[in-house]
Amino acid sequence: MAFVAEVGKPETSASGRTKQRLRCIFENGTESRMYRQSLSTRLYEEDGYAVVQADIDSVLSEDEATGYIYVLRSLSDDPRIRELTDLHKIGFSRGPVEKRIANAERQTTYLMGPVELVTSYRTYNLRTSALEHLLHRIFSEVRLDLSQAGKDGRVYEVSEWFVVPLSVIDRAVDLITSGDIVDYEYDPVARDLRVR
Repeated sequence: MAFVAEVGKPETSASGRTKQRLRCIFENGTESRMYRQSLSTRLYEEDGYAVVQADIDSVLSEDEATGYIYVLRSLSDDPRIRELTDLHKIGFSRGPVEKRIANAERQTTYLMGPVELVTSYRTYNLRTSALEHLLHRIFSEVRLDLSQAGKDGRVYEVSEWFVVPLSVIDRAVDLITSGDIVDYEYDPVARDLRVR
């Protein structure tokens, strides 16, 4: 995954072709000053996607709705879960979230209990799972460390639940949309996003 932090001014080569340098920051922390055309070529070759900032008012008829990022709160009676303040599941769904969570109490991904939909974000023209993955990386230090037995008796590791305030999740989504997230990281002590 890469973030385009800067787009340079167009340059005209001796052959008359126009090029633009980009400042790309990759998820492993490395950076590149590749040309825009090079990035476009790589995205095409790898069936990649681009996430761009779009206000809801700017959604056009040709934009493709690709899913939802959703945030849930557990309503479980399990004391290990009930005692956690600001425990939220960050997930994605291609279809309506209500349908996705209809049988939550029977699924380990929902902590084998009922859940409450706290908020959701509609996505367009992107692979919603990639946005979910980015949010999971931002909050990886506060991922819930819990094992739970399913109805089948197998033990499952919980992976999409995070102990993080909803306001901070909202802020992270705003920073991703604006492109400013590359300058921030989550501070688990302050329980907030801070400039790196």
